Amino acid sequence: MPLSHRTHLSASRVQPLQMQSPEPGASDDGGVSVDWDSAWREELDKRKSGTANWRPEGREAVSEQDVLKARIQTGIDDASLQMNVLTKSWQFWIAVILALSLLTAALGQPSEVGYTV
Repeated sequence: MPLSHRTHLSASRVQPLQMQSPEPGASDDGGVSVDWDSAWREELDKRKSGTANWRPEGREAVSEQDVLKARIQTGIDDASLQMNVLTKSWQFWIAVILALSLLTAALGQPSEVGYTV
């Protein structure tokens, strides 16, 4: 079968997809008029303030001590991450070597006390 004949057959079988346009004046919201952005914003505000109404079954409110532990752990994790990033920098290691050099030089200086012979 020649190539041009195959192309012609396959092109005649394939129908392009067309989207149906909605009727004029019809809305696509299914009759629901909820502003989801503002509802989610309100939910986040309630969660931050601790006044969320719904809680999954079997879950109790988190105690202040647990919240404090979580915040401390988050701070430790952030500091650890920053330290890991910092120690990969060559400038950090140059500063450490310089500080050690100056410290050993200062400690190795003889005292100002004069000796008489």
